[in-house]
Amino acid sequence: MSNTSHSKWLVFKDQNSKDSARFKIKPLNNPEYSLAMVNLTLVSRDLSAVDFFNQFAEIVSHHLVIDWENISFKEDGEVVNVNYSPANALKLFLMGNLGLEILNWVVTSAFSLNSEMGEGAK
Repeated sequence: MSNTSHSKWLVFKDQNSKDSARFKIKPLNNPEYSLAMVNLTLVSRDLSAVDFFNQFAEIVSHHLVIDWENISFKEDGEVVNVNYSPANALKLFLMGNLGLEILNWVVTSAFSLNSEMGEGAK
């Protein structure tokens, strides 16, 4: 069995807030993520830095994050809780500095899960 079914809930704490969010994250070495990154690398020469970043964020939103809790967006002046979807994750990752911080944290956490879940996940 591949390790794609293995994931772990981890807590993200924003330094400027007492609120925390939970993300269910797969390890970085999952096959879907690896294949998507190979494909991105193959076309990267033809992409601008912005397009490369957007495609990378989309890959993370589809292949590393599989669920979340306590995430809200401000829409029409109102704060609303949003359910996880790859589209919502991409929207989150593209929300300025906090989105970039969360994206970096997800990738770093997924990397840490490689060794934590690595051999036992196969």
